[in-house]
Amino acid sequence: MFRKEELIVRAVDSSDFDFLFKLENDKAYWHLSGTKKSFTAREIMDFIDSAQQPILLSRQFKYIIEIQEHGQIGCLDLFEYNAFDQHISVGIIIYDENYRRKGYAKQALLLLESYLKEVLHCKYVFARVLQNNEASISLFNVMNYIVIDDQTKVSFLQNEEYRDEILFRKKLK
Repeated sequence: MFRKEELIVRAVDSSDFDFLFKLENDKAYWHLSGTKKSFTAREIMDFIDSAQQPILLSRQFKYIIEIQEHGQIGCLDLFEYNAFDQHISVGIIIYDENYRRKGYAKQALLLLESYLKEVLHCKYVFARVLQNNEASISLFNVMNYIVIDDQTKVSFLQNEEYRDEILFRKKLK
């Protein structure tokens, strides 16, 4: 668990069932994960049960972002972890719209980056962002990620339209 004032970034646990069920079954975000159908309650419970597997084995890990007196507001996903090449990819969502553009995503990423550098010994963090996601583009720019590829060949279907993505990278110092 990572903490800064009221912000907590922690591993998924059984208390997150309702939040994850709602988030993972929200069709507005399916294009980001390649989801094509709703998850059942059993599938979400199985995911929660297996979420504690070490990142060295699974190459991925999900964290819950929460506000101490409010509860869950979002998630941080680590994926494509490569211990040999010392890099990892990150995805972030502040699902509760009342907490967007208030600095919580930035704080959560800062906490996570310390862990990636000091514990996982990552040298690089990557993030893929759709070109029309101005909030995420702004976040990664402010966090000193650089655009390394404007991937017009890699697109995601979103609301019946294809959206290109931008690949960001940050060198952890």
